[in-house]
Amino acid sequence: MTLVIGLLTVVGAFFAAQRGAKSSRQATDQREKAAAREEWFRRVQWANQLALTANDRVSAAGYAVLSVLADSPLAGDDDLKLLLALSRNELLDAAAHDDIDDRRRPTATSEVPVTPDMIEAAKLRVKLNAKLGLETSPVIETIAAAPPQDPTEH
Repeated sequence: MTLVIGLLTVVGAFFAAQRGAKSSRQATDQREKAAAREEWFRRVQWANQLALTANDRVSAAGYAVLSVLADSPLAGDDDLKLLLALSRNELLDAAAHDDIDDRRRPTATSEVPVTPDMIEAAKLRVKLNAKLGLETSPVIETIAAAPPQDPTEH
């Protein structure tokens, strides 16, 4: 009987240790995921600051970083909606709503005279709309596919 009680004690202790280790691993995983999400969000804030600068090239880099962050497994649907809100670009939105003059309005058959930040913002918008199952304006799709323009032309 003593042998059976001893064996049950060892087996019980083994299972308790395993359960404790599993709980500890889960807690550690949760802390690591929370830390990774915090870092992801800090990067979103940094990229958004870049995207909002007046320099087209720096702004384009900000939109490009936001696009990379959209591909992160840390980005859930709510995060993608946040990035969609951050993808707003005044000239891009104006082009999508036909609010800019004919000289700069892109068409499917014309060369698209747009700034680098408009192109990167359009690429981000296309990606996010696809991930969220939203429709993208044909004008924004055209801008996203446009080659970068020579900055000396403006």
